[in-house]
Parts: sequence; C-alpha cells; structure tokens
Amino acid sequence: MLAAVALLALSFVAAGQESGKSYSLPPGSFDVENFAVSPGGNAIVFTTKSDDDGKQNVFVFNLKTAAVKKVATAASAHVFAVPGAHPFAVLAGTNLYFLQDDGSSDGPMEIPNTGDTLGWGHDGSDFVFTMDKPKINKDSEDYNESGFTALGILDVATQKVHPVAVKLPAYHFDVLQTNGQIFVTDNSMDNDKPLIVNVYDMKGKHIETRNDLYGIVFSPTGRYYLPYVFEAGLSFRVRDAETNRPVLSFENNGNEEVAEPRWNPRIDTLLLVEHLDTDEKGNTTGQRLDVLGIPSGKIMKSMPYGIAQWAQDGKSVVIFRGGKFIFEDLNP
Repeated sequence: MLAAVALLALSFVAAGQESGKSYSLPPGSFDVENFAVSPGGNAIVFTTKSDDDGKQNVFVFNLKTAAVKKVATAASAHVFAVPGAHPFAVLAGTNLYFLQDDGSSDGPMEIPNTGDTLGWGHDGSDFVFTMDKPKINKDSEDYNESGFTALGILDVATQKVHPVAVKLPAYHFDVLQTNGQIFVTDNSMDNDKPLIVNVYDMKGKHIETRNDLYGIVFSPTGRYYLPYVFEAGLSFRVRDAETNRPVLSFENNGNEEVAEPRWNPRIDTLLLVEHLDTDEKGNTTGQRLDVLGIPSGKIMKSMPYGIAQWAQDGKSVVIFRGGKFIFEDLNP
C-alpha cells in the first residue's frame, strides 16, 4: 500500500556542465535507486534505496523551482515518465499514482496489478499492466514467478480496467509507442529458440501470432528489437523486426557484460547500454555508458558510469552520479 506523507521541500543550486546542465541534490541526503525525467524536462521523480524498515521513498525534484518534495512511501515503488496530462506515474503494489512536476498527485487508483512494469499508448490515456499469476506447479521447470495469465488495460479517464487473457505461461510484454500494439511473450525465455509472441491492440483484440522472434524489447517504432540475455560471453545482437536478421552484433566476452539496454524514446537508431565488470567473487562494478548507433555499431557517445535514463525528447542522457543529475547532450 502506498501511503501519502507530508511534503518536504528542500532547496538546492543548479550548476552547469561542459556537456550540458547538472542539478545537485543536497549533499548526503539521498541514495538514488531509480528515476524518470518528465516529458517536458522540468522535473525528475526518483526513488531512494530501502530504509531500515524495508520501505522506499519517492521524491519529485522540480528543476524550475529548485525544490525536492517527498511525496510517498511504499514497500516497493517504481516510477515512470508518461506523456500527456500526467508527467509521472508511481506504481506500488496494486496502487497507481499520477504526479505533476510540482509533486501534486492524483490517486491512489487501485488496480489488480501483479508486476513492476507499466506500458502505455503514445498519449498516456491508456495503461497496460500484468494481472493474475500462472496456475502451474511451482516445482515445474516451466514455472516463473514473474509470469502472468492476463493483462489489464486501464482507461485513465474512466478508471476502468479491461482484462485480456493471454496464453500460459506469459513472461513479458512490450507496448510500441507509435501504434499502441502490445507484444506478449508466451513461452520460456530461451535465447537459442524463437519465442511465441502474441500481438494485441490497446482494446485487447488479438492481431497476430509470431513465431520468428528471439526477443521483444522493441525500438519506438518497432523497427529493431533486442533479445533478453546480455550476459558476458554471449554476443550482443540487435535484429531487424521485419526480416528478423541481425543488423548489429559484437562480442561480449570476458568478465564485462552489456546490461540494461534502453532504446532512445524518439530515435530508433540510438541505444543506451551499460558496461559492467564482474569479478571472481561475483561483485559487479559499473564501467561506462555508451550510446550505440544502429546499424553501424559506432559509439556515438561514451560517458562515465552512473544510474542513467534517456531524456524524453531523446536529445540527452540523464545520469545520476556524485549527488547530481547530469544532462549529457548527444551533440554538445
């Protein structure tokens, strides 16, 4: 249950960087875990690491008014930037909150959510989330605790949820922002075999079944897609969704692995990747961040490691590092 708490305003000073702007949080005040940047670039919502009681805090950082507001506490919180009337969404268990840049909120709206991911149409008027769990033996090799048996499609205006049954077991969904199609993976995530992918529209109507895809992490228009696994020792590939042929492949050997790839929200040909190094004890250390050009494979920009997200206009990578949110422009 997401509990609203009193608002706490904190002032800070914004400082410029050679590659773009940076905004400093009060020293030592926050241990940022994840964040999202509003579509207008005027605010950042972020979560802190779990407190001693296991809960997380959610803050809104308004870049124009130079204030940080604590807006919520939850057992587990996830934050998203959303197009349309509500710049941010906060998901916690079965509760959904919509936030403005100044920290004011609409909610909570209770939804039968079972996961930690939201998908939405291009204007933010409809949300997709997972509901129900696979009714299969937990000792079975097919069991996956993150699986689901249905999707919920929420109409924000009416707050009504339309349930859509999917085949068992289902593990992942992805919503294309350009046309609102929902791609649902309905079998195990084996990197060596094509997946069974069912495609639905935002009303829940089944459009087609595809048996030729190896992953469904799509670029904004669906032109390219990524596989699931990005581990050290496995080649990193980007595929063309129309032909299903690899258009970019490079070795991912040794202890270093490419993790958490994220497509530019506006440009199909730009991909943000993290480079991590794992030692013999299993400890992982961030090495750097790269923006890859597709299909050339050229590194368009390389940056020091930090918690990173794309700005919603696609023109910058925003990195939290050293107590600051740094906007790294692609073309400084």
